Amino acid sequence: MSRLLGRGIVPTLMGHDPLMQLVHEKDALMALKIAVDHDHRGPYNIVGDGVLPLSTILRLAGRLPLPIPRFLGERMGGFLWAVQAITVPPDFLDYLRYLWVADGTRARREMGLQFQYTTRETLLDYVRIESVRQTALGAEA
Repeated sequence: MSRLLGRGIVPTLMGHDPLMQLVHEKDALMALKIAVDHDHRGPYNIVGDGVLPLSTILRLAGRLPLPIPRFLGERMGGFLWAVQAITVPPDFLDYLRYLWVADGTRARREMGLQFQYTTRETLLDYVRIESVRQTALGAEA
């Protein structure tokens, strides 16, 4: 997702605006530490609170969507991936098409997770850090 958001123009699939969740790296590391320290076994969904439509994610990140028909994305994506012209595999189109939302109740209940960042706050923190990084890279040039 960070590769996708690292572009000024982001391909999207026409007619699709999936809901997405993001988890902050600090929250993910905290969850991993708790899982290891307290020997929590089994699958847990580690997700931030809240969801955002892809269109909102792109707007908040200051990115322009480039809607493409699905059939074109599937054909072109495979070709562009094969010739290494894109860094996102063609299977990523599923993320642009389908709902990707998980229930983190079990992780919160059994592991006692208390996330510091919502999905929206995670995105805004990413945008802030990316802006600082881009500014620093521009200053080096």
